[in-house]
Amino acid sequence: MNLEPTLIVIQQVVTIVVIPIIGALTPAAIKLIKTHTTAKQWAIAEAIAKIAIHSIEQQYPNLAGDKKYLIAAQKINKELGSKLTPKQVDDLIESTVKQMNIALGKTIVKSA
Repeated sequence: MNLEPTLIVIQQVVTIVVIPIIGALTPAAIKLIKTHTTAKQWAIAEAIAKIAIHSIEQQYPNLAGDKKYLIAAQKINKELGSKLTPKQVDDLIESTVKQMNIALGKTIVKSA
């Protein structure tokens, strides 16, 4: 029995069907892995963000908010080894700044 035609068909099916499906699912799987953090990991990230933002406020009190944000994002990513998505870093910074402003009795104005 000659299996060569069957192997060719299987190879074509894999090339035409399976590889594109894997290619389509890979980014979603990578995103899921990168964004999945445990509660303990998130608590550590929050502590790092708090320290970074308080440090920046002390070091650069007259610096514009957007520049402080960039410095904070860099510090957080450096400390965590870029294990968080940009959205997660943004959430950490916004949350920490909001908590700090509430503690200081500052009015919170979020620009559109």
